[in-house]
Amino acid sequence: MTAFAEYLLKVIICSGVLTAYYWLALRNKIFHQWNRFYLLAAIVLSLTLPLLQFQLWYHPAEQTATAYKVLQTITTNETWFEEELQPTAVASTYFTTERISVYLYLFVSLLILAGFAKALIHILRLFKKYQHWKTEQLVFIDTDAKGTPFSFFNFIFWNRNIPFESTQGQQIFAHELVHVKEKHSWDKLLLNLLLTAFWINPFFWLIRKELSMIHEFIADRKAVQDQDSSALAAMILATAFPGHTLPFTNPFFYSPIKRRLLMLSKLKNPKVSYISRLLLLPLLTFLVTAFAVKINRSETSPSHVSALEQPITVVIDAGHGYKNGKPDGAKGLNNLHEDEIALAICNKIKALNKDANLKLVFTRPTEAYVDLKERLRIATEQNADLFISIHAAYAPPVTRDGKQTANPANGAEIYVSRDGTPNLAKSKELGLTILSEMKTVMAIHEPGLKQRQKGIYVIQSNPIPSVLIECGFLSNKNDAAFVSDEKNQEKIAASILKGIVNFANGKKIAIQETTTSPLPLNDTVPVNQNKIFTKTEVDAKFKGNWALFVKDYLNKYKETLENDPKSKNGGCLLEFIVHEDGSISQIRVLTNTESKLANISTELLKNSPRWEPAIQNGKAVNKLVKTTVHYFDEDAWARYEERNRETGGTDRGMAKLTDKYGMFILDGKEISKEEMRTFLNNNPQMNNWKFNLMDGGGGINRYGEKGKNGVMEVMTKELKPTVAVAAENMNILFAGVDNPMKIAVSDIPKNGLSIVLSQGKIRQSGDRFIISDLKPGELILKVTYYYNSDKPKTEEVKYKVVASAQEIKFN
Repeated sequence: MTAFAEYLLKVIICSGVLTAYYWLALRNKIFHQWNRFYLLAAIVLSLTLPLLQFQLWYHPAEQTATAYKVLQTITTNETWFEEELQPTAVASTYFTTERISVYLYLFVSLLILAGFAKALIHILRLFKKYQHWKTEQLVFIDTDAKGTPFSFFNFIFWNRNIPFESTQGQQIFAHELVHVKEKHSWDKLLLNLLLTAFWINPFFWLIRKELSMIHEFIADRKAVQDQDSSALAAMILATAFPGHTLPFTNPFFYSPIKRRLLMLSKLKNPKVSYISRLLLLPLLTFLVTAFAVKINRSETSPSHVSALEQPITVVIDAGHGYKNGKPDGAKGLNNLHEDEIALAICNKIKALNKDANLKLVFTRPTEAYVDLKERLRIATEQNADLFISIHAAYAPPVTRDGKQTANPANGAEIYVSRDGTPNLAKSKELGLTILSEMKTVMAIHEPGLKQRQKGIYVIQSNPIPSVLIECGFLSNKNDAAFVSDEKNQEKIAASILKGIVNFANGKKIAIQETTTSPLPLNDTVPVNQNKIFTKTEVDAKFKGNWALFVKDYLNKYKETLENDPKSKNGGCLLEFIVHEDGSISQIRVLTNTESKLANISTELLKNSPRWEPAIQNGKAVNKLVKTTVHYFDEDAWARYEERNRETGGTDRGMAKLTDKYGMFILDGKEISKEEMRTFLNNNPQMNNWKFNLMDGGGGINRYGEKGKNGVMEVMTKELKPTVAVAAENMNILFAGVDNPMKIAVSDIPKNGLSIVLSQGKIRQSGDRFIISDLKPGELILKVTYYYNSDKPKTEEVKYKVVASAQEIKFN
């Protein structure tokens, strides 16, 4: 709609200038045919000149004022307000101001079109109702209808109250015959159809009125010729036929009569005629220059993008690429692929760079995928000074009031590495310098500079200043339309180049505090060098007897664990990654986090030997693993070992253990021992099945007396996740200080967590989150996560925020 509004504005301006020239130099002149074709040409020029482009280059002084941009709108043939008024979010409702404007415009167009259709239907009815005769040139219809006589294409609708054989009748017939021969109805049809689309242009309505008057001048003059013009004038004055006119027809009794009489008596002045028409030449020159010549300012010229003082080498990395013929990056609206957008912007950067001091090295010059290690190797071999990775983001739809709507996230954003990495300060400075240029081109997804909880490999592992640029959200209709346009890609590329040059030349930009995103809703950037699997063909396994290893390790802390009720009565669910080399990292305790067992279990995993890695498609891969660590006393261990001794018989796998338990739960439903044995023998065990074997104590604790002989729980389906949100001060938070908080999910979310606060700020510190900048009142914390579905789930927790501990009241 913005593009059409801009075009419409230029059409109105152009038609206004051409109409003004007609009014001042041509109106009421006797060269009627010239005026007719001038008005038709004015319409064509008004519609086409704003669409034509002839490029010229000039080098003005730098101008930034809005008033200057308004004046340049026509001459540059660009939309100045597109850069000044970038939207910051997508409207959450369907009836936006833009949509309502479009609907109102279309509604008026339909009303006008309906009026023209009604006129055509009226003409058709007259044709069918009255008797008519056909000749080679025309069709004559004899009527007594109001508004006749008139002509429509080669149809002449006559009024039988006018004697055809009389002098007046012959003059009127000759008049209408001129309309038919000159094809005036085509002019009227063109104007009326045009007004359905451009009804808002007042000059087109004036042109239609003037063109109808010129048709009458032409017909009057040709109908009279050597006859008595005074007789025709007297007849026009004397005849008074009440009626109405139709927009497509050429009625004989057309007002204003005064101008028609003036034209019949006006003498021709050749000198005035030629002077008036010659004035059109400078007018056309002005219009072509103003509307069709696009003047490109030198500040966007490739030769002026870069102005480096010292030579530098910059690696430009086009994110992702095509693997096995398929795009590896995000897929957005309008079938846009991140891989293609990133490569297109990188190619624009390459084309714009004309500075001999700026050496650009491209990691992915084609659509083919390049391994992440290879990208870093290229930067190292080229002894690069900077590393810039180009991407585009995607945010999945959000659910509000049970309905799925488009995610409002939009605009550009830049990521830098986590804290503690080399050149982080320089990376932030580089990112902010580029952002300062990009914000003149497109919206910024505030805060524009971000860090991620899990590092981004290509910038986290880079020893040089490195940034990753998300050039808009492909899930946002405005961003998708903007970034897919080649001209806008060039603008983005130019802004990135300017940012590089400003940074290299030492232009200082204050470093702001970055925001840490725990896990973006849907990040298109790899969180590590290789994918982390949650399900594999072969699970990761501990080398040896895991139960015995746990027993021996925990026995070293027997006294500590015995004296901690939380450790003795409950286990800890642990989550960690077993890498392809068997090493363990990113250990998290998900349940019973306040127990002594939680800290000891973390150390247990850190000190465990290397595991056997998971296998997928015949290759070792990274695998997310969960396991529960329990502390058992000597009696419990004895019962456990007894139940796990090998038994004879024909039972397979876990079915051999059924005799050691008295209660059986399958997917949350209690079944008999025989049903469980039959099920386990008849169904091959799947890798994602979960077994929970409880001794008598655990069984009683969970199921009461029914579980006194031990419980076997088998879960073949994914369980509903549980979000645990805990502040260290219970449900009370303090204003003006840092409030530690732990947030855990029982299973890893598909696309991570999104944490939203009703007030204050949140950042991550180790395995905890820190909430700060709170004000007394209420804090609502929402944790959004994805679990085996594209639809997000949200948990909400409310806290009371007080100014000091003295305000806490206990009932």
